[in-house]
Amino acid sequence: MRRCDKESSRQPNGESSPSEGHGGFSARVEPGYEPAMRSTRAKNLSAAPLQRGAIPVNETAKPKKKPELRFSITGPKPSPQLVEAIEAIERSFNAEAWFLVHGRDAQSRFSMLNQHVYEAFFSQRAAFTGKRVVLILDSPGGHAGPAYKISSLLGRRAEHFVVVVPRYAKSAATLLALGAHELVMCEDAELGPLDVQIVDPDREAVASALDEVQALERLQAAGLQALDQAMTLLIGRTRKRVDTLLPISLKFVAETMKPLYENIDVVHYTQWSRMLKIAEEYAIRLLQRQYGRHDAERMARQLVECYPEHGFVIDGDEARALGLKLTDESKEISSKLDSLIEILSSQTILGRLVEANHEKANQKDAPGA
Repeated sequence: MRRCDKESSRQPNGESSPSEGHGGFSARVEPGYEPAMRSTRAKNLSAAPLQRGAIPVNETAKPKKKPELRFSITGPKPSPQLVEAIEAIERSFNAEAWFLVHGRDAQSRFSMLNQHVYEAFFSQRAAFTGKRVVLILDSPGGHAGPAYKISSLLGRRAEHFVVVVPRYAKSAATLLALGAHELVMCEDAELGPLDVQIVDPDREAVASALDEVQALERLQAAGLQALDQAMTLLIGRTRKRVDTLLPISLKFVAETMKPLYENIDVVHYTQWSRMLKIAEEYAIRLLQRQYGRHDAERMARQLVECYPEHGFVIDGDEARALGLKLTDESKEISSKLDSLIEILSSQTILGRLVEANHEKANQKDAPGA
């Protein structure tokens, strides 16, 4: 019978068997193998003893680096806070989050809604075709044509197109928002009238088409009011017939208003009226997809004609009174977007979040390039 004491487990060279102290499977170690095995351990493994079944880990292996993220069009690196908010937005809407944000620092061809911004989104069309898309829109506006084309592009190609306005979408940005399948305005967000901003070379300044057109309308209203007041005053004082006093009143009002009308540039007025009409027609075409022709015409006309100035605030309550259907945002989305106000105020962001090592940024398209 074979002895099972410690002496029987000793090898002829005095070394202990690998089975010693383990009480499990034993294996005979051939002479010359043990030192080589020890050398491999010393080189590659931790000094801590390995447990049964443990997988050896190379001490020199570095932890896997997180992918570098950027935005697909402008390319700025997002902050962790922004990445967290984007993930929450995508979970809430079950959609890919895209950004169209114009910050105060914008000094490039992407600084407003224009043809360059449209072309940038058009170049990305394959990325959102057939997808659910939520567009974070924060912009003071720009040109009506590119805004209409971006809205139509997303509405046509995306499976579902949501616009979220965390702060403001004014003028042409309002036009873009009208084409969404779903519109979300945060608690303090605002839209604006469909006014057109025009560079006036004579004044060396940007002029509001709405201001210019409404100035003539107010002038006409002032003329009619002056005529009414003159007739009332003359009838009360002279007790003469209306047909006798009317020519006198008309002459008085005409002479009073003539200098004001002579200062009107008919060509400019026609241009401004036409541009407002263009914005109105674009709005009708975007709105009628969700609201029908009749309501679309009513809402578009009100957005163009019925607000007194370019910067008029159309908040959530006013938007609903206008007839727009708004989706209430969740508390999670509201808090995330509120925390991003400062980021949206300072940085221009276009596109969606991607891994920089998978899709390299086009540096010449970056803001300020």
